Amino acid sequence: MQDETKLLKAYFSSFYGSELWDIANENINSLCIAYRQALRRGWKLPHNCHWFIVELLSDGLSVFDFFM
Repeated sequence: MQDETKLLKAYFSSFYGSELWDIANENINSLCIAYRQALRRGWKLPHNCHWFIVELLSDGLSVFDFFM
């Protein structure tokens, strides 16, 4: 599972220019949700798997924390 995690992060985590984004924007939350959904699909987890479990499987760093 570690190899799949590395690949998913390599392909889904290139947020160039994110330092300039407005964190208070509501679209950041939509991006975080879409990222977690992509991870669920990539790992073949059920749709109702809690977001906290997804973050734990992805080394515990959420996308929002990555932007901060």
